[in-house]
Amino acid sequence: MTKVIIDAAKALDIIVHNQIIIGKNGNVGLKG
Repeated sequence: MTKVIIDAAKALDIIVHNQIIIGKNGNVGLKG
């Protein structure tokens, strides 16, 4: 499942690092 999330994030130009998601505009969120 994590690989699917990472692949989807790459398609949306979002960096996924462990449990932290860093958006293109600098927003940061935590994966649940």
